[in-house]
Amino acid sequence: MADSGYAEWAVSLKGATTVGNNSDVDEGYQIEIKLDLQGLGYPADLGDKLLFGGVMLADGDSFDDPLADYGTRTWAFRESDWGPAAAWIVLDPSVLVVGVEEENTALIPDKLQIIGNYPNPFNPSTKIKYVVPEAGEVTLEFFNAIGERILSEKINTQKAGIFEYNFNASRLASGVYFYRIILNGVNKNNSDISNVGKMLLLK
Repeated sequence: MADSGYAEWAVSLKGATTVGNNSDVDEGYQIEIKLDLQGLGYPADLGDKLLFGGVMLADGDSFDDPLADYGTRTWAFRESDWGPAAAWIVLDPSVLVVGVEEENTALIPDKLQIIGNYPNPFNPSTKIKYVVPEAGEVTLEFFNAIGERILSEKINTQKAGIFEYNFNASRLASGVYFYRIILNGVNKNNSDISNVGKMLLLK
């Protein structure tokens, strides 16, 4: 992505890791990336700025020389010219990552957040993604443009984490709708906290 002009990145090799030497034992690497999201086509009001990336290990094929497999090669990040940023890299399959649960817990915000709904505009259904900071009862309420509540659904107790709710509006008319997520937490004096999102139904 560096050649796009909207990203900065740096690679640091760990320990005895080398490039181009298949006979040694590498110790991994660390990569840091800084992105200009607006420059890459994302809107300025992109929710809470959390990004989700995908990783693909393309080591299923082989070259005639077994030491030249995909997993032994150096790969780079790249952004496609025809859409939002699509970074990719091949990782070493021999690296074992531990402590994932502890790291994920640390990434969960300390307040109820709405990441957004996708697609938006939508027809007839959309998925609402939100973050719950602590265990508690979650309720989703939906309103039309004049503030009338059209649906209220109480979900079973959810633990802290990221969740999705599938909203089907096949029986509703086109227009702007609002949704509110309410959390009745167990660790904050049992008080309700809420957040509101906006979506557009086009039929």
